[in-house]
Amino acid sequence: MRLNIIIMNFNSNKLIFKILEKVTALISLTESYSPIFENFKQPERNEFFIKLQEQLCQIIPVSKSQLNFTKKFIKDSQIQLALTINNDDNGRSVNSIIKDLDTLIRNREITQISIYDPAKYLDKSYGCKPTRKIIMYLIDFFKKITYLFTWFIYYIF
Repeated sequence: MRLNIIIMNFNSNKLIFKILEKVTALISLTESYSPIFENFKQPERNEFFIKLQEQLCQIIPVSKSQLNFTKKFIKDSQIQLALTINNDDNGRSVNSIIKDLDTLIRNREITQISIYDPAKYLDKSYGCKPTRKIIMYLIDFFKKITYLFTWFIYYIF
């Protein structure tokens, strides 16, 4: 009985995702909107980031403390915006926010992202990509190990 309690606690997402206090992820603007964003003055960029944060927090839904733009961006053929996704004990997990944001952006034609002005300029082919993919792989690895360990204990005992 004690062993099952330990496995259940280890298997819970809360314990695994405690490792991820925050992750930086990238989202990209469309090719057509990237030059427009580049020509923005600093106050216009700040306004853009504020509006985009409010809209994404409403669409996903998450609290504003869990999703913050770093206001840094990478210039490539398209502009890639950096955002920090924070873990919150009372909120959603970092991994679920990244997956939901990626799905919403990639399917923007049928989601609310296509409705709101700054959000509709996110590139659907890029989605949302964590900058430290190794952390996501470690989480998946821990989940698989937990599953195998649970399966092993179940069939041995």
